[in-house]
Amino acid sequence: PQIIERYLPLIQLEDCIKISIIEETMSVETALDLLNLPEEARIALFNLFQQLKFGKNRQREFIHLLNDISKLTDMSIINILQKKEVQDILNNQQLTPPVKINRLKNFLKKLRYPEYTRIEQEFANIKKELKLPPNISLHPPAFFEGNKYTMELKFTSQREFKQLVGLLNDIIKKNKIKKIESLL
Repeated sequence: PQIIERYLPLIQLEDCIKISIIEETMSVETALDLLNLPEEARIALFNLFQQLKFGKNRQREFIHLLNDISKLTDMSIINILQKKEVQDILNNQQLTPPVKINRLKNFLKKLRYPEYTRIEQEFANIKKELKLPPNISLHPPAFFEGNKYTMELKFTSQREFKQLVGLLNDIIKKNKIKKIESLL
């Protein structure tokens, strides 16, 4: 009975989605998520997933992201997918499918989490200004919640360590870390 209860709602889905479940290019969970959307949105998302060869986890991620944006902005999923920025990404023939997926995700994250993406971009700009060498990495607190940053130094000798410390002292003298403090 539990299995029948789980799979019975799938009957309502379009044939192309059912076939996708059978072919294991879409999970049952994703298909059940699609059931909560209007038919037009289901078909549009299915076509997007097929076009860019989304993995099963990415499919669910995008459905939830689009659903959240739709609720927050009172825009339909179809309208979100028809936005100029989305269409520019999808129609760019020079981009590979994985790059398109990442750009779409970044754009949707900006819509869903505008403040978080603004802070994330500012942090990236500050890191760029610091001009840290590859053997120094700077990481923000998880999801920019909290106020403790992490810096990692990689070195092979005392001389190299001394150079890195000298570089960090220069950064301190020029007050370049002050900008990071103002992010949170």
